Amino acid sequence: SYIVLTEPVPEQLAEIGWTGGEGITDARFTLHYARTTPDGRVAIGGGGGRAGSGGRIGEAFTHDLTSARRAAAGLRRLFPPLAEVRIEDAWGGPIDVSSDHLPFFGTLAGGRVHFGLGYSGNGVGPSFVGGRILAALALGRRDALILGLPIVDVLPRAFPPEPFRSVGAALFREAIVRRELAEEAGRRPGFLVRELSRLPRRLGYHLGPKS
Repeated sequence: SYIVLTEPVPEQLAEIGWTGGEGITDARFTLHYARTTPDGRVAIGGGGGRAGSGGRIGEAFTHDLTSARRAAAGLRRLFPPLAEVRIEDAWGGPIDVSSDHLPFFGTLAGGRVHFGLGYSGNGVGPSFVGGRILAALALGRRDALILGLPIVDVLPRAFPPEPFRSVGAALFREAIVRRELAEEAGRRPGFLVRELSRLPRRLGYHLGPKS
């Protein structure tokens, strides 16, 4: 996921009433997420960056200019009064996505290593719950609350092995980006784009649009 940072624009933010540091997101699968900084800048990110191959983290995660430009384009479209502000910085990094878009927790064999994975950027609330789960697992307090949660001791469905995983992720990513760009422009996406964007759900993964 990539994010861009504007120059300080406190006057423009005051004009549009964005002065409380509120975080804002849209409802796309490749969502935009934005908030202001104390010195009056806007930081806005966009999902939809390239998927890694074989679990390796390469330059696509940190030097993808196209994804950074897409985040900047989201700023211009979502906030027209800020269309002419200067972008002063951009950066990106890897995110993880589980097959059902939910975090999951457990303990490795031997009982000494506990894990929580698959947050996918869902924020502070799940982190608080996750911390309580991990603390309970580490202390051996497997009470009814912990044992009753459907995200504890249950692994999500595995993604296909390579090379099918990275090839499929690349095709899906391209299809979903094209679909959402077309829909934002008021156009109906082409048949192939629509079908590819629906494919993960048809294969049993909770990824992409439902229709």
